[in-house]
Amino acid sequence: MDETLRFYSQYGLIKTFIFFYCKIMTRYYEKSHNIITGGVELKKLNKNSNLKSFQFLTGTESVPVPMIRKILNSLSITSKDIIVDLGSGDGRLLFVASEFNFKEIIGVEFLEELFVRSSKNLSNFMRVKGKSNIKLIHSDVLDYNFSGKETYFYLYNPFESKVMHKFLNKMKNELWGKINFIKIVYVSPKCHDVLISQNFKVIDRININHKICLVY
Repeated sequence: MDETLRFYSQYGLIKTFIFFYCKIMTRYYEKSHNIITGGVELKKLNKNSNLKSFQFLTGTESVPVPMIRKILNSLSITSKDIIVDLGSGDGRLLFVASEFNFKEIIGVEFLEELFVRSSKNLSNFMRVKGKSNIKLIHSDVLDYNFSGKETYFYLYNPFESKVMHKFLNKMKNELWGKINFIKIVYVSPKCHDVLISQNFKVIDRININHKICLVY
């Protein structure tokens, strides 16, 4: 009830109704696919991961399933596209993305606890769906090996601005001349200024109830 009142006081009745409807639909999606994607308590995660310094800008839970669908429906996805979720957590974006026409769906997760959770979710998901084009990678994003075939990168504030700078530099250096286009799909983009400073331009804005998603 406290969460509802806080949300209502900040966003009003309509957005509150939509948000909690989306949360209910997300729980239904999880139950029907035998997965759990509600994130992990930050204090517990930090302690278990033995991290001296780590900044979670949005926690570890992704946006609700209907909002993810709205974002992906706004993209011009083809059977040649490969999407990479940077900081994929327990995999919610990956599973919803499998409903779309992606050639491959890749999740990159640095924290072991979340990687283990997403691996278990993927096993359960595959039992329900029968097959999957999802690939999980346990890695720091700065150690990610670009194939040169990626077309979309998805982010929901998995890291702070210093890491963003380094990742964008790495991406430019390793993919320059190898690919025609790359789009960055960024929900609640707190590092927007970093992308602009690296000469990325906003090409689309997707409103998802109380949040925005920018496409660069």
